[in-house]
Amino acid sequence: MAFSLIWIFVSILVLWISNAYLSLNRNIAIAKTIGLPYIVSPINGIAGFLWTGTHDIVFSILKCLPYSQNWLYPMIMYLDPHRGWHYSQELRELHGEAFLIISPGQIYLSMANADTIYQMSIRRNHFQKPVEVYGIVDLYGKNILTTEKDEWKRHKKVVAPAFSERSYAIVWKETMNQAYGMLRHWSGAKDSNEAKLEVKDTAPDTAVLGLHVISGAAYGISQSWEGDDKELGDNIVPGFNTAKLEGSHQLMFKEALGTLVHEIIWAALAPMWVYSISPFHKKWYQSFVECGDYFNELFDHNLKVIESGQNKDSAAMGIIGSLVEVTRL
Repeated sequence: MAFSLIWIFVSILVLWISNAYLSLNRNIAIAKTIGLPYIVSPINGIAGFLWTGTHDIVFSILKCLPYSQNWLYPMIMYLDPHRGWHYSQELRELHGEAFLIISPGQIYLSMANADTIYQMSIRRNHFQKPVEVYGIVDLYGKNILTTEKDEWKRHKKVVAPAFSERSYAIVWKETMNQAYGMLRHWSGAKDSNEAKLEVKDTAPDTAVLGLHVISGAAYGISQSWEGDDKELGDNIVPGFNTAKLEGSHQLMFKEALGTLVHEIIWAALAPMWVYSISPFHKKWYQSFVECGDYFNELFDHNLKVIESGQNKDSAAMGIIGSLVEVTRL
């Protein structure tokens, strides 16, 4: 029995290696016809979620190996999923503005020429994005990021009003308000005042800043830094930016949204039913459920506001306002 299992495992491994070898040679042959410089990598140029989530651990282990300085750092530039952020200049100096990363699963083009990138972006039918890598944001259904062709056009028609010049002005205004709120929050902290700010770590608060801007600009729900409802003035939406929870909710809107976004990597690793029974992901799954409920309630709220004539400006309601307008056509 044990021998049979070992044989099956070895056979599967040999088949996998053979298929990877053949695929790599096929992709190299195609790359040679393109005429651009290329490098060969065991990892796809657009890495999967597993490698994206574990590469830092792997790199830390490799750095502990003898003489790693001699061979690791040239290779690490190509294996790093965030190479565009960390090694963009080094890669450009080595290979020029355009080069290929060839792996068994992909032929990845890295482009650093603005005119070429523009031409690629306007020829959507010739250069389609790999929608499969964006599956992580399909939490509540398909969207403009995870679709192409006719379905993408339908999504674009719906959300386009939320990305107008007026919407950009709303984003700017919300960003300014939230930045001032963050500064007031810092000045009220221990050992700080308006004349002298002492902040040991800005990362947590800047993350909150981004979340507040998204809440205000994308969903039309302004948030306060100190949790004081009076700071919101006329922008109070009960249950969404107030200290008091409404209905069956156990998390505030921004807490649910923040938890969901901060740990969104879980959505790529397993289906949702796994987290519904997992004792280790209770809060994250609760955030997923409550965000869905909040979005539905926000849609209903905005629909009632528009139909009652209290606010006819759907742009100020962000993406949700655009969805509301579509349902009224």
